[in-house]
Amino acid sequence: MAAAFFTLRTRAAYPLPYDAVRYRAADAERAFFGQGVMLTLRSRQTWATDLGDASNVVEVTVFGEPGAVRRTGFHDLRHGGDCTVAGHLALHWRGNVRAIVNCDLVRDDRAWIARVDRALAALGHRAQSSAR
Repeated sequence: MAAAFFTLRTRAAYPLPYDAVRYRAADAERAFFGQGVMLTLRSRQTWATDLGDASNVVEVTVFGEPGAVRRTGFHDLRHGGDCTVAGHLALHWRGNVRAIVNCDLVRDDRAWIARVDRALAALGHRAQSSAR
């Protein structure tokens, strides 16, 4: 009789950088608009909402309840230095909001990354998250 052993990845194998939903898509839209970045809806699932700007420089994902995200099998891109993720992306998080800058599409990636960081920081200045 042959025995088979399987190694299953636990949910902790792909940890999320947040443990509770703090922000909604409308919060992200307002914060980025305050930095001159107009986001529009790209897609909406029960566990995440994807937003992006018209030039595809910035992609923002607002993730939902962590358990629901984990059940989808989601795992994030490998983190690295700015503009090195997948060879050309900068990946930044604040709470349940992830912003990605496509450095190949801009002349001054540092300025765009700073703009994204200011927008993400502005999320923290909201006393209460609005419903979307």
